[in-house]
Amino acid sequence: MSQLFGEVAGAYHEARPGYPAEIVAAIRAYHGGTPDRLVEVGAGTGLATGTLLGLGAPTTCVEPDHRMARALGERFPQVEVVTAAFESADPQRQGDLPDGWFHDDIAGSGLFTDVRAPLFCRELPLDTAAYLRLVGTFSPQLRRPPALRERVLTAVGAAIDGFGGTVVLDLRTTLVLARRPA
Repeated sequence: MSQLFGEVAGAYHEARPGYPAEIVAAIRAYHGGTPDRLVEVGAGTGLATGTLLGLGAPTTCVEPDHRMARALGERFPQVEVVTAAFESADPQRQGDLPDGWFHDDIAGSGLFTDVRAPLFCRELPLDTAAYLRLVGTFSPQLRRPPALRERVLTAVGAAIDGFGGTVVLDLRTTLVLARRPA
């Protein structure tokens, strides 16, 4: 699935909402200042990277899709971009994952200590056109044949317009913080 997003890397960066600036303060509080180094996993095109660079720490971004990694490197030449998967996929996983699965995976790996996962919530209103651009970057939509993608977008757009032309997203950003044992 991680390779689907590169297909729409430019649209992905333009349509997806950014990340809350409060994550910088949360990272500083966790580390007691600026960390010596920061690793962003699944960096995509750099939506969070721009916010994270506010920390002033040397940053490495790990992104499995070479198209997303290329866009990331072009936007932020000051970061080290590693084009690789952070972990291997677990073939037993299927369907929706439970809330907090990433925290459990990281904490359960034995590779990290002091794993924390603060949650940041906010609302983001989007008009019909902005929401349709966003839907065009979702993996279920990207898996559909082009004709079906268009039918879905037409139906979703009509529904939004029928309800006043605005969708309010309830965004929840989970920041996972962890330390490597010394």
